[in-house]
Amino acid sequence: MLTDTTGVSLGVDNVLHSLPVSSYVLPGIFLSTVMGVLPLILAFALLAGPNWKWATRMFGWSTHYWAWTGTLVLSGIIVLWLAIEGLLIGFWPITYITAILALLIFFLCVSPSMRKYYANG
Repeated sequence: MLTDTTGVSLGVDNVLHSLPVSSYVLPGIFLSTVMGVLPLILAFALLAGPNWKWATRMFGWSTHYWAWTGTLVLSGIIVLWLAIEGLLIGFWPITYITAILALLIFFLCVSPSMRKYYANG
């Protein structure tokens, strides 16, 4: 989406007219960040457990470790993105697969053992 902002190389140029943008630059940046960089940061943090003060302050309202909370928030953002995408351009097979994965991540996070493991205090 960032290398070919028209969507021709991905075969999605025919749906660009249904979107509120004129090119795939903004969706590409959003997807690279939300489905690429952020999940990597959160996965690292969940495994390594760094105590980053900026992240702790960002999720200070939560009673759980910041990366756990971030994972829940991110899974909700992904489901919301997919719902909006589905309404705008229709639901494709990858939409369902990604939604199922996001919901699976959400339900794994809220399982009692994960909630207990990542609880602050």
